Amino acid sequence: MTAAAFPIPPAGRVDKVLALDQHVGRRFGMALSAFPAGLVEQLVDALPSAAALVEPAWQERVLRALSIGETYFLRHPEQFDVLARVADAAPKDRPLRAWSAACSTGEEAWSIAATLRGRHPNPEVIGSDLNPTSIAVARTGIYRAWSTRGLGEVAWLRRLGDGGVEVDAGLRPLVRFEPRNLMEDPYPEGQDLIFCRNALIYFGPDAVQAVYSRLWAALRPGGALFTSATDPEPGVGVGFLAEWRGQVRVLVRPAAAEAPRPGGLGDRARAALGASVAAPLRSG
Repeated sequence: MTAAAFPIPPAGRVDKVLALDQHVGRRFGMALSAFPAGLVEQLVDALPSAAALVEPAWQERVLRALSIGETYFLRHPEQFDVLARVADAAPKDRPLRAWSAACSTGEEAWSIAATLRGRHPNPEVIGSDLNPTSIAVARTGIYRAWSTRGLGEVAWLRRLGDGGVEVDAGLRPLVRFEPRNLMEDPYPEGQDLIFCRNALIYFGPDAVQAVYSRLWAALRPGGALFTSATDPEPGVGVGFLAEWRGQVRVLVRPAAAEAPRPGGLGDRARAALGASVAAPLRSG
């Protein structure tokens, strides 16, 4: 086979690919290799030069292109079953704080709020995402029917005439939405529960571990992180422990053995997560 069968990309194109990869890694923690090749090709073809990435308009275009918006209400319902049991058992004398990190258009955050409402007197839910356009959609609380796929009738979603749905007005005071870059922006502190699902699959290895370390710090001692089966693992040094409830695994920030857990989830809520605690997770 001749060398012509393996054409070498023009130098300018190589420069654009390298610059784009460095940009998304530095700003967002992402790796171009995690995205569909066709999507990356379209961005590179449209990018006039590597230098254009300093322009705000191009930075916004890259952000929007790489913001994956696949989500729907009560995705992975078995995790919400565990969430409900944790809420039932959690202390009721203080707010129960939950954060939907990388919430996309907000269906996950609303699902968390709907699960906690009625089970705890004072749930506080934050939904955040890198893409401000997604956050704007989340704040409306109005969705197409596609966001309810696989879901029967639920009391907290009102059907609209066009087939879409609107979240119940009673949920709105429980949730606030805000743009947040998991690599650059501060994390909300003192969280009891964090959902960070199907986001870190797009991150580079070093960024994955940096985010896990910051998620660990954002949790109260005894707090729990819900991830997806496809997400990369936290390294041993991060400090999470795996706890199981049936087939649902959660990652727990352990409480200090030598001290009580003021403000933590409490023994009953931890029991709801599962009776056994695994050894620290192996490095992913």
